[in-house]
Amino acid sequence: MKTDDFFRLRFLSDLEAYRDNVYFVVTRAIKEKNEYESKIWSLRDMREFTSGPRDLMPKVSPDGKFLAFLRKSEKKVSLMIMPMDGGEAKVLIERKEISMLKWSKNGNIIYFVSNIEEKSKDDVKIIRRYPFYFNGKGFIYDKRPALFSVNLNGKSRIITNAPYNVQDYDVSRDGKIALIMSIDDQKIYWNNIYIKNGKKFDKLPFDGSFSDLEFSPDGKYLAFSYSDNSRSIFQHRHLYLYNIDNGSFECINCGMDRSIGNSLNSDSRMGMGKSLKWWGDSLYFLINDSGESVIYLYKLKDRKIIRHFSNNMGIDFFILSDSGIYSISQKINEPQEIYLNKKKITNFNSSFNNLPKPNKFHFNSSDGEKVQGWILLNPRNGSPTILEIHGGPKTLYGESFMFEFFLLYYSGFNVIFMNPRGSDGYSEKFALDIRGKYGERDYMDIMEGLEYCINEFNLDKEKLGITGGSYGGFMTNWIIGHSKIFKAAVTQRSISNQISFFGTSDIGPEFNADQIGGTPFENIYHYWEKSPLKYVKNVETPLLIIHSDEDYRCPIEQAYQLFTSLKFFGKNVEMAIFPGENHDLSRSGRPNHRTRRLELIEGWFKKYLQGKI
Repeated sequence: MKTDDFFRLRFLSDLEAYRDNVYFVVTRAIKEKNEYESKIWSLRDMREFTSGPRDLMPKVSPDGKFLAFLRKSEKKVSLMIMPMDGGEAKVLIERKEISMLKWSKNGNIIYFVSNIEEKSKDDVKIIRRYPFYFNGKGFIYDKRPALFSVNLNGKSRIITNAPYNVQDYDVSRDGKIALIMSIDDQKIYWNNIYIKNGKKFDKLPFDGSFSDLEFSPDGKYLAFSYSDNSRSIFQHRHLYLYNIDNGSFECINCGMDRSIGNSLNSDSRMGMGKSLKWWGDSLYFLINDSGESVIYLYKLKDRKIIRHFSNNMGIDFFILSDSGIYSISQKINEPQEIYLNKKKITNFNSSFNNLPKPNKFHFNSSDGEKVQGWILLNPRNGSPTILEIHGGPKTLYGESFMFEFFLLYYSGFNVIFMNPRGSDGYSEKFALDIRGKYGERDYMDIMEGLEYCINEFNLDKEKLGITGGSYGGFMTNWIIGHSKIFKAAVTQRSISNQISFFGTSDIGPEFNADQIGGTPFENIYHYWEKSPLKYVKNVETPLLIIHSDEDYRCPIEQAYQLFTSLKFFGKNVEMAIFPGENHDLSRSGRPNHRTRRLELIEGWFKKYLQGKI
C-alpha cells in the first residue's frame, strides 16, 4: 500500500430510506483537482442519482415525490429539490451554510439550520462572546446557528433567534418542534432541550449535555442521550425518554455501564449519523463496547432492553426498514461498505479486500485492570514498531479502519494501538480514571502495554517509534519527556502547555477545569506539572511536530512553544505547518495535505527506524 492509495478510498455517508429503496452519499478524493467529489446514489439500482459534484444529505419527502438535498460550492450552499420520477433539480434557497435538513410530516415545508450573522461596519472584530472561534468553523463571535423553514416555493422564515444557538432538533408528526440549544452564558459542554410553544420556547427542567434528539412516531415521547455532567464532562451518556403529555422522564439504560454513541477512531469516513432511531414503539440505540459498535433494542410496551445486533464492526450510520437494519459500517481491516443486517451488500472499497487482520490482545496492568489493544505484526522479523495513541481522550480504537496504520504496516513497520485508561467503550470508571492525573495511569497503561507487546510478539525494543494526535499528541510529548526508549516520534495537533491551552483553545476553560483540575489562576503549579513543555530538557528522541495553522482546538501556539523550547535546548526537532487546515486535517483536510501528512510521518519513521532517507 502506498500513500496514493488514499485516492482509491470511497467514503459513504448520509443513509436515507424510503419504502424499498435506500439513498446515500459516495465521496471520493480527486488528486488532480485536490478536492472531494460527492454524489447521491440509489441502492436499489446501484447508480448515481445526482450529478454532483458536491451533493450531500438526501432527504425524501413523506409522500415520496421529491428528494431534497444540499449542493455545495466554494462560497455557498444550495438547498435543492428534485422530482423522484425524473426532472431537473431546482434551487429552493441559498445561504453561506446549511445543515440538518428535515421535512415536515405533511411534506409542505423543509426545516434546516443556518447561521444568522451580525453585520459589521468594518473589518475590525469586536468580540463580546465566548467562545469567539471554534475548530472547523473559524471565528463565530458574530454568528448564531438558527432554525429556519422554507416552503416549496422558496419562501423562508426564521424560527429561532438570539440568544439561542441550535445544535439539534426534531419535528413531530403533529408539528411540535423540539430543539437542543445553548445560550451565551452557558458552558460549552452544556445545553438544554426546549419545546417550541407559540413564540416561546419552554425549557425542560433538567440541565446537562444532550444529543440525538428524536420524537417517537406517534409524537408522545421524546428520546435523547443525556449526561448531567455532575461527575465529568466525559461521564457516560445514557438514553432517556421524555413523556410529552405528563412531563415525566426516565432513564432507559442507566444500568448499562457504557456510553451512547460511536467514538471509534477512523481516518476513512466523512461524518457519522445519530445514535438512536425509532421504529414503531421500539427504540434502537448504538453504543461502543470493547472496540465494536452494538445496537440495542428497547421495547416501549414491555420496558425491556435487548442486545439486538453486533457483527464486529464500527457502525457510522444506521437506518431501519421492513427489511432490517441498513448500516454504513467498517471493520478493523475493511473500509466502509453498506450492510443489510450482517450481510455486506456493496463493494465500493473492494480494492482494499484481503488486508491482514490485526492481532487482538489484552494485558493486565500493574493495578490489575484489563487493557485491550491490537498489533499489526509485520511478517519480517526484526521490523521496527510504531506505537499509535488516540485522541480524545474519551475515544477508542477497535473495529474501524485506519488507512494510516496499514500504510505504515506495508512500509515495513509493526503497528501497536491500544485503549488505555481514559478511553471510551469500557466502564465509566475506566474513562474517568485519568481526570486530574494526565501522564500517570494512562502513561503506565501505554508503557506496560508496549512492554507486553515487546515480550509477547518478540519485538525489537531498539527500533521503537511513537505518534499520536490531540490528546495522543499530548501523550507523545509527555512520553518522550519521561522515557528514552523511543528512537523517533511524531506529535500531531498536540498540547504542550496546559496553562496557555486554557486561554487559547476553543474548549480550553471547560476542558482543562474538568480534565486537569481547577484553573491555572488557582492551580498553576499543577497545570505546569501536567505540561509536557516542563520536561523538554529530558527529550532525546528525534521529534517531528505536525500542526495546522487554523487548529482552534489545540492552537498552533502549542506547536510553536514546543518547537522553540526544543530548539533552545539543542534538540533534534522539525516542524511541519499545514496552511488552511484545522484540527481535523487527518480526517477531512484537503486531499493533497492529507497525503503529504502521511508522507511526512512515513518518511520520519523510515529515516530514524529503518535508516532510509
